[in-house]
Amino acid sequence: MFGMFGLSARQVLWVGLYTLGLFGLVMSLAARRNPQHYPPAGEIAYFMLLCIMVAGVGLLTLRLNQMRDRLRRQRVELEAALAHIHRLATHDDLTGLVNRRHMQELLENERMRLERSEQDWCVALIDLDHFKAINDRHGHAIGDEVLRALGRHAHALVRRTDVLARWGGEEFVLLLPNTPPGMAASSLERLREHFNAQPLRVQDIELPVSFSAGLTGHRRGESVAQTLERADRLCYEAKRRGRNRVERG
Repeated sequence: MFGMFGLSARQVLWVGLYTLGLFGLVMSLAARRNPQHYPPAGEIAYFMLLCIMVAGVGLLTLRLNQMRDRLRRQRVELEAALAHIHRLATHDDLTGLVNRRHMQELLENERMRLERSEQDWCVALIDLDHFKAINDRHGHAIGDEVLRALGRHAHALVRRTDVLARWGGEEFVLLLPNTPPGMAASSLERLREHFNAQPLRVQDIELPVSFSAGLTGHRRGESVAQTLERADRLCYEAKRRGRNRVERG
């Protein structure tokens, strides 16, 4: 009876058959050896009641297993739906990178963590050079493919602990946690040199792609908005000085 809550329908079937076989054997032996105490008609009636009870337990077990399977499928579907909703809420549709809202949350988490530790973290604002010219010459579809390809390649080149996000348009933000400014600048320069040396291939079209970036470290006591504003100013300075460069500050 208790097994129906934990056993499968197949297991309950075999247990039920074993139970009926064993009880049937014992009842028949008892009725044959001592018919006065165990009259055959009564034993047959008891055996029929036992068959009904075992069959009822088997059907109930089957029903419980169906309910468990349905709940399990619903739980898996719900988890998949929640994961999909979470990804839609935290990632950019075009590039698959972290979106602006989620990056702001990550930056705020880093700011609060810095208040409790001595570790440094840096942030870089990256802006593609002459992206409007790519859209004007090849169309917005190719421009979108460039953004996808750049996000994919950059995400593969940065460290696993770094977070790259699409900030808006052709702008990206790179979060480098636990990284002093010198090391962050070296990582960003390697990324810039990689794209400067290897054109992106999009739909059989090779497009030279470069970016300008402003890199800064977060300072204790300032807000995330102040850090991003400084990185933005440095990025504009890199643009003013000829593009395809990284400015630190």
